[in-house]
Amino acid sequence: MTPHPPDSGSDDEFDEHEQRLFEVLDEFVERGQLESSRVSPAEQFPDLPDLLDCLGSLESLAEVTAPRPPAAVGETVLFGEASGPPSASHGSSTFNLENRLFGPYRLIEQIGSGGMGVVYRAEHQSLRSIVALKMIRSRQLATDEEISRFYREARAAAAVSHPNIVSVHDVGEFDGHHYLAMDYVEGDNLADLLQSGPLEPNRAAEILMQVARAAEYLHRHSVVHRDLKPSNILLDADGRPRVTDFGLAKVFDTDDSQTRTGTIIGTPAYMSPEQASGKASAVSPLSDVYSLGAILYEMLTGQPPFRYENPLDTLLSVLESEPTPPSRLRTGVPADLERICLTCLEKDPERRYPSAAALADDLQHVIAEEPITLPATNWWHRLSRWARREPELVSRCVGIVPAATIIQVNYQLSSDIRMYDHAVVMLALLLWLLVAVVLQKLQNRVTAPRLIPSGWCLADATFFTASVAFGARQPIELLLIGYPALIVASGLWFQVRLVWLMTAASLVGFDFLLLTSLAPDTPRQYPWMYAAALIAIGAIVAWQVRRIRILSDLFERKSG
Repeated sequence: MTPHPPDSGSDDEFDEHEQRLFEVLDEFVERGQLESSRVSPAEQFPDLPDLLDCLGSLESLAEVTAPRPPAAVGETVLFGEASGPPSASHGSSTFNLENRLFGPYRLIEQIGSGGMGVVYRAEHQSLRSIVALKMIRSRQLATDEEISRFYREARAAAAVSHPNIVSVHDVGEFDGHHYLAMDYVEGDNLADLLQSGPLEPNRAAEILMQVARAAEYLHRHSVVHRDLKPSNILLDADGRPRVTDFGLAKVFDTDDSQTRTGTIIGTPAYMSPEQASGKASAVSPLSDVYSLGAILYEMLTGQPPFRYENPLDTLLSVLESEPTPPSRLRTGVPADLERICLTCLEKDPERRYPSAAALADDLQHVIAEEPITLPATNWWHRLSRWARREPELVSRCVGIVPAATIIQVNYQLSSDIRMYDHAVVMLALLLWLLVAVVLQKLQNRVTAPRLIPSGWCLADATFFTASVAFGARQPIELLLIGYPALIVASGLWFQVRLVWLMTAASLVGFDFLLLTSLAPDTPRQYPWMYAAALIAIGAIVAWQVRRIRILSDLFERKSG
């Protein structure tokens, strides 16, 4: 990165600017941090914001790859594996690293870290009690409102006491470092346990029943966790689950105007649709019920209901798609437990369990081999679930079946359509539908179906071309609107390469029609204009998809 000189453009000012640049770089290399005093770098060097952002990112990366007691404190983002309070101050690291002293605590060892924070096993020197001490080490600056919100929510977490909740004993600031002191739980978390594969159904039900009881206790005390996930469920020496990490909790009987609408809070694979859409006011205890369903799904199948390499794809699936029933991914999942899981994962909060307590009660029924309380779902709801679970196949059915019906009716009412031409068109539509069914089944079953979307694109362009070529009487120009529609629809995959693949396939299909079916008196410039229009449409759609992917990558970096 090359810094831009001041606007004056004078050599003297540029030399001064360059000298200050080297001062910052020398300090960063020698000290390994940006603060050498109580004055923040942003105040020292207001004209070097890009450089300071870059150095801040390098420092965060260094802390992740070589964990050590934090050199400074910043804010936590609203996304991430480790959550904690934001900080508006940047104090120097003056606590005694040699003796591992941090206020009233003695740091024993680091037991966890994430992109935003680090956790130590520590001893309270006066009480001689062992605690888990979390400190935030991000370099970002936070506002006073964000710090105020953190302390309000941290105190709410400290006010609850439940055998399945990790208690918070202390929250405060020491020398500019904001921290939480909580119960030290010796053992793994649920995410670690799931690394070895899914759990037995009864064990999964037992764990989630206890977590649901803990969630209900929080809800009765006006707290929504908002980030329930396996890594936030600790398992003690007896295998008892304990909920932790209230960094994103919402106190819903107080003013929540500080969480703005449009802010996405949580972890994509486990957040509810209302969280994924950024509707802060819609987050409620039923949002935690959805997260509990996502945890149960992973315990039963070994994977969350939706998880892709890019957070954008995961969020879109949370908002629009239906999860594959657990019994399709793993044999032996009890039908009642599957119904419980899918009920928690309903898009509409009103269709979920009315409370975490009701969920826990039904899980207790499953463990005791008693009937559950869920009513049977009607056929329309099952149909809508299928449509959201397999939208690619449903969209083809919606297009192909009516088209085949219209063509058949037209054939019956007309006397000048050859039977051979009609049969070829109907065969093309039937093959199109069968290929769609096969591709959907492959997409459902294959572990990493990277080529399946390409198959959809090529099949759509091929069978649309065949249907037009053999089924349309002159003129066919009105049917050529299909190619632009296919290109636009390919953008729904949110992959630039698929947009260009569909554009190329459409151009090949149009060339075929140009040679076989286009009217001979068509003006010579029209085909060229149409081809240019297809390329332009493809470029526009690809550009928009690329912009979305850039925003998604930015979102992923901020969540890390």
